[in-house]
Amino acid sequence: MIAGILRPDQGQIFLEGRLLNQVPPEHREIALVLQKGLLFPHLSVGENVAFGLKMRSVNRAEQEERTIAILEQVQLSGFEDRKPAELSGGQAQRVALARALVIRPKVLLLDEPSPPSMPVCAATCRT
Repeated sequence: MIAGILRPDQGQIFLEGRLLNQVPPEHREIALVLQKGLLFPHLSVGENVAFGLKMRSVNRAEQEERTIAILEQVQLSGFEDRKPAELSGGQAQRVALARALVIRPKVLLLDEPSPPSMPVCAATCRT
């Protein structure tokens, strides 16, 4: 409900004093990383990471700058042009984490916050 996937039957959801019940998911400043990652298979790693920025109309130069920076944080520098099919499970999960973090959400929801295949998450998520 917080992320906007389900609508509450009753009650209200607030984030920093803002009522979220009628706010569409894409405008909630909340990011969700599911256990499976769910990357777009037809997009490169860089395009997957920049997707949320593009949807928010961030200019191309800033998209590129923020994408490169976040990929460095999750230890995937140089992977920008690879397709999801070329990644290990842990690498794909880190791309999903990068995609969530790059939009600078106020809230980050993690389905599986630190699986064994993604030890970098513990350090990255705490900074």
